[in-house]
Amino acid sequence: MTKKLEEVLSLVGVKILDHFIIDHGKLISFNKHDWL
Repeated sequence: MTKKLEEVLSLVGVKILDHFIIDHGKLISFNKHDWL
């Protein structure tokens, strides 16, 4: 049970981190585009 919960939490954490990195990357490229 605890092991399963750990797996789910790590999976959710990775998805959130991935989403944040992707959004942040879009924001950075958008800002670079504005500067150009």
